[in-house]
Amino acid sequence: MSKKQKKMFLVISIILILLSLTYIFLWVFTQSDLIKKGYNPNMLSVYLKIIKRRSIQLLAIIVSTILISTSSLVFQTLTKNRILTPSILGFDAIFIVTQTLLVSLLGITSIYISNVYTNFFISVVAMIGVTLLIYKLVLSKNKNNVILLLLVGMVITSLAGSISNFIQVFMSPEEFQTVSSLTTISLTNINEQLVFVALPILLLLVFLFYRKNKVYDVMSLGDEHAIGLGVEYNRETKISLIYIAIAVAISTALIGQLMFLGLIAVNSAREIFKTNKHSILIFASSVIGFIVLMLGQVVVELFGNRTSVSVLINLIGGSYMIYLIIKENRIWSK
Repeated sequence: MSKKQKKMFLVISIILILLSLTYIFLWVFTQSDLIKKGYNPNMLSVYLKIIKRRSIQLLAIIVSTILISTSSLVFQTLTKNRILTPSILGFDAIFIVTQTLLVSLLGITSIYISNVYTNFFISVVAMIGVTLLIYKLVLSKNKNNVILLLLVGMVITSLAGSISNFIQVFMSPEEFQTVSSLTTISLTNINEQLVFVALPILLLLVFLFYRKNKVYDVMSLGDEHAIGLGVEYNRETKISLIYIAIAVAISTALIGQLMFLGLIAVNSAREIFKTNKHSILIFASSVIGFIVLMLGQVVVELFGNRTSVSVLINLIGGSYMIYLIIKENRIWSK
């Protein structure tokens, strides 16, 4: 089998897997929902209501995986490290501390808590604002020191987590339950309205990322080579980090924390397609991320939702990260 035939076979296989997973998610679980609720499957209105909810969940999966996979790919290009993901900058912790502060300062009846759009907007602005502040303070004074940026991000994560835990100790049971419901987001309890807010932003970000795919190809060679080939390395790094901040902030506010999904998707795409071309990797990592998240959701639902898909993916992603570290160690030791 020739190289071209292998690629065609791989593309066809991926398409078939996507179609199969979509069928399982939309049809099989729709029928399961009908049976669990005691409805007659012939009731058209009930069936359409459930299929609509499942379709929006499917759309949420697509939006989230594209944002996470693409931002992780570009982030790894900027940091020149296949193990890092944007989650290390502390988006999850900032999201949790934002919700905790809103509930503790304004109360559970505040419009900033009850209104879905307002709460989503505040969360996204807070995550992007803190990240851009870090970029400004670190990158402007230390040129393109991304490693220092990561260290600052880890400190922010630890600090925000400590603040959240400290405030939650003094909360009433009702306030604590509200914070838990706001920060424990999953695909089964996702707010349908937020998906349509995130969709146009997704399209814009994908366009912005994809139009720079050749720039990222050059940047992956290193800053010295990229500058020598005419790329404004520092400027492109800062702009790309802003795109990444927006993408990860939206995906976190939409479906919660999936810190290892980007790691699995991007590295699997690199291994399968054996290329560094970002035009291919953006598409491939998004597709693989979709397959991984769909499979995870299918497994979780088959086992009666006893755990969340984020726990499952983080377990697999953590194991895969250890494998990558061991593999990289062996390469460098030779």
